[in-house]
Amino acid sequence: MTSETLSTELIYRAVGSRIREERVKRNITQEDLAASVGLTRASVTNIERGRQRMPVHVLVALATSLHVSPAHLVGSFEPKTAVEIEALVPEALSDSIKQWIMAGAAKAPTKGGHR
Repeated sequence: MTSETLSTELIYRAVGSRIREERVKRNITQEDLAASVGLTRASVTNIERGRQRMPVHVLVALATSLHVSPAHLVGSFEPKTAVEIEALVPEALSDSIKQWIMAGAAKAPTKGGHR
């Protein structure tokens, strides 16, 4: 896997994680969100997991349905919360490796030098 592929994968996983977070916060089912934007529930599931790439018009439609801006869903790619960091950890890794990554991420300074 190239670094470009990895970066692309991480971007889609982070955006999907934010979509899921906003959907859950608003008590919207995947099925209802899918219906509101003309997708299948399976597509919403795959988008939330970062497995399905979406065109910009779908991102805008999802943001509109979730009552947030597309920029909010795209966000920045400096993980700030455990949920965002966890979303970037590949699922295929063992639990012990995931825990090690999460522990290191929690100790790492942010861009401004503070945690």
